[in-house]
Amino acid sequence: MIRQQLQQLSKSELIAVILQQQALIEQLQARVAELEEQIKRLTQPPKDCSNSSVPPGPARQEYPST
Repeated sequence: MIRQQLQQLSKSELIAVILQQQALIEQLQARVAELEEQIKRLTQPPKDCSNSSVPPGPARQEYPST
């Protein structure tokens, strides 16, 4: 909305606009937080025994063939 349109609204209409904007801001902030967390996960190198404090499990250890 442009300034002229806002000036023609009543106080209760302006309050409604503000509340709608606040709800949208909250939704967008939550989405940004989700996307930032996704970026963080996607940009970290995958965990393996060289960069993790957890030793590999027995299923991942390679055994010599007999």
